[in-house]
Amino acid sequence: MVRVTCGSPGTTCTPAPSPPTRIPVHSASGKYAVKLFWMGCWRKVILDDLIPFDAEGRSLLPQCENESELWLPILSKAIIKIASLNYNSGDGDSEVSECL
Repeated sequence: MVRVTCGSPGTTCTPAPSPPTRIPVHSASGKYAVKLFWMGCWRKVILDDLIPFDAEGRSLLPQCENESELWLPILSKAIIKIASLNYNSGDGDSEVSECL
């Protein structure tokens, strides 16, 4: 697992103040909250910004062309997390991989 930073390797983002327009910003703490509508309810999922990589250094989650954009891997992690919780409880009919 590697902590994702924006910009060139070794640099970090300076988080912007939380805007009232609800525009996503990079989190200095590496923690994100994602709100998903799942199984008829809004769910809040708390995640970190650690992205898993394979032995060749390729991300195991979907990535944007611009790798400093975190929205796609964060969203993917949120979907996987909430689907796996549902799957492990025995309530789900689908595999986690089908959600992506």
